[in-house]
Amino acid sequence: ALQTLILYFQDFNSSIFVQESISNNLKSRKILCVATSALRDAPNKKEFLLKVSKKLKLNIKIIDGQKEAYYGGISALNLLPNNTFTTLDIGGGSCEFAFVKNKKIINTFSLQIGTVRLKELYFNNNNLTGAKNYIYKQLRQINQIQIDSIVALGGTARALSRIILKNTNYPLDILHGFCYEPQKHFDLFDSIIKATSTKKLKKLAFATIGDCYAQLGIAKKALQYMKKALNNGNYQVAEKLAKIYYENGKINKAINLYKKFGCK
Repeated sequence: ALQTLILYFQDFNSSIFVQESISNNLKSRKILCVATSALRDAPNKKEFLLKVSKKLKLNIKIIDGQKEAYYGGISALNLLPNNTFTTLDIGGGSCEFAFVKNKKIINTFSLQIGTVRLKELYFNNNNLTGAKNYIYKQLRQINQIQIDSIVALGGTARALSRIILKNTNYPLDILHGFCYEPQKHFDLFDSIIKATSTKKLKKLAFATIGDCYAQLGIAKKALQYMKKALNNGNYQVAEKLAKIYYENGKINKAINLYKKFGCK
């Protein structure tokens, strides 16, 4: 697992250069590389940090859950016009909340709820009841706090919101600022929980990963995952795939996709 993570960091080297370019344009003084729940819990974290530092010249700082939640609140405050809200960042190993009132962060929480953690503890054994009980127990830590509106952060929230955005014929293909009422989409969430085939889930996951690479400007990886999504039956990515082909000079492939899938 350690070597796999090193390879992922090497793979993201090009994205770091993209970030540096963006940082220079914004006149940022420095770039901070931080790690969250996975490394907080890893018994070999020191070995990993040392290898990354030596091999890739990256100095990673592990931050605690409260700091992670605080950064989520800060980002939402800077990117949205809302004055009072709660940020919800669902990660692989933890879930962070920042409670914002009148543009000030008044409290933060980090709960041990994450997609990977729940999968390893419960879903691998088809123990849905155990997962629910575990989540309810964790959520009791914040049950005295009133939550009116939620600003969702992180990959899990983006993936679910992307599905809803497509299903509701939202006029823009932009997630930022997209609003919806979760209770109106409980049938969708229930269908994901009860899914017996991983193919439907894979096509959504591949599309989400492809989107991330496309936003970072890593065309090769974006193409790789968009094609996987398409091959798994996610035909909604055809237009994005054609656009990436076109922007990278592969005009014929772009034209063929436009013709085959009737892209707009």
